[in-house]
Amino acid sequence: MPYILNSKQMRELDNRTISELGIPAAVLMENAGKACAERIAGILGSEPESDVTNKEIVILCGTGNNGGDGFVIARWLHVMGYGVVIYLFGEGKMSPESEQNYQICCKLDLKIVPLSDRNDFDENNPEIVALIEAMRHATAIVDAIYGNGFRGELRSFYLDFFDRINASPAIVFAIDIPSGLSADTGFGENAVIADYTLVIECIKYGHLISEGRAYCGSLLTIPIGIPQEYYDDGDFAFLIDESNFEIPERYELSHKGLYGRVEVIAGSVGFTGAATLACQAALHSGAGYVILHHRPELSTIFEIKLTEVMTSAFPISKDNSIDIDRILESLQKADCILIGPGLGLDETARKLVRAILNNAICPVVVDADAITILASEPELLPVLGKENILLTPHVGEFCRLAGIDKTAFYIDWMGHLTEFVQKYSAQVLLKSWTSIYCDPINTLISVAGNDGLSTGGSGDVLSGIIASFLAQNMTIPQAAINASWLLGSTAERLAKEMDTPAITPTRIIKNLFI
Repeated sequence: MPYILNSKQMRELDNRTISELGIPAAVLMENAGKACAERIAGILGSEPESDVTNKEIVILCGTGNNGGDGFVIARWLHVMGYGVVIYLFGEGKMSPESEQNYQICCKLDLKIVPLSDRNDFDENNPEIVALIEAMRHATAIVDAIYGNGFRGELRSFYLDFFDRINASPAIVFAIDIPSGLSADTGFGENAVIADYTLVIECIKYGHLISEGRAYCGSLLTIPIGIPQEYYDDGDFAFLIDESNFEIPERYELSHKGLYGRVEVIAGSVGFTGAATLACQAALHSGAGYVILHHRPELSTIFEIKLTEVMTSAFPISKDNSIDIDRILESLQKADCILIGPGLGLDETARKLVRAILNNAICPVVVDADAITILASEPELLPVLGKENILLTPHVGEFCRLAGIDKTAFYIDWMGHLTEFVQKYSAQVLLKSWTSIYCDPINTLISVAGNDGLSTGGSGDVLSGIIASFLAQNMTIPQAAINASWLLGSTAERLAKEMDTPAITPTRIIKNLFI
């Protein structure tokens, strides 16, 4: 299972391995550095011109343990025949393990250039000129300046220096996480942009959320010897990928009644497409029955659009308003209710949202306009503590729900999401380029997908898949994150056949499970 940790959890695992197992910190550093060097050499050696004697590698080290990893990497690359030059930044005291590996590099007569980071990045300084020139001609740059422990803001020196790294034609390898990027939030300004990030032991939140994915390049995990049982004991997030993706169980001897009844409340004038996409997605992801409840004036449209979906117009009371009681009665057989896609924001929509949230017993997926209504009626928010309700907001919708500014949200995704979830005991699938399912117990993340999903209707497709999976007896966490991964991986497969701008929600639906 791919685990995801924050920086504190990673330090605790390191310390536990050292204190309980008795594996010295120096051994863990050696394991990390040697494995990173081997991975770097493997990537560089796969190039057409793989003669190591023609390859010089610039290794940028800080004074922390990340820099210690850099010294080990330098030593092993030197042993493999690569030309290496080390630039040492900062004047802080090194840990004993880092100091030891620094001294070994000195004894091997590796070139080490100390540079102060206290002043501005002075391009007239001869040592800085030499560094810029070395990076311009290097085959690779290894970023081991900051690591898992980086917090706060970069000094002015690094703001300019990292721009130089990012402009270099060399392949950039970041050790654990690109310098300047927070391992907890994924937020960074002027951080190093890596081609490869060699993740020490375990993926961190910062690799996946906020701007992290844009800075990290390809993630390559480097095990260092932490035992599996330490993960089993912990309360960690999980990454969902092809190795652990699940779908509802199917049976050779079966009938439609075994695969659930999805009841969809959606659509309004001008927004019949949202309801149609959600229903079709539920149908194509295995639901036995899909029933759309809609405004009476849309009956003809849906009868034409939805051949394989049952449709039911809202019943009308004697006073010409919708009959909420009769709608609730008709939903009693539902295995899952989806409310919101294209529903509208008028009083009819609001009555439906209130009624479903307060009365439904089966799982309820609250999406799109239903979320907007919920955000505008904060007195409804306590109902989110019901164990059958799942919210599926995109970032803008979540910020309205939580009453926060988007800029603040992007600085700390997980902080704001977990605060909201804990406050209301809510179950939330946050939709973005990284999708996060979060409840008071579980955090599950999917990074499947591409920009082909950045089009209206993708969220409606996702909500339909989730509702279908719930109707087929998946739990809310399982349904939410596995549906997200299915949507994203389908878009990735389609990108092999066409350019991403041509990917549409309808194409996604037609290619599920293919």
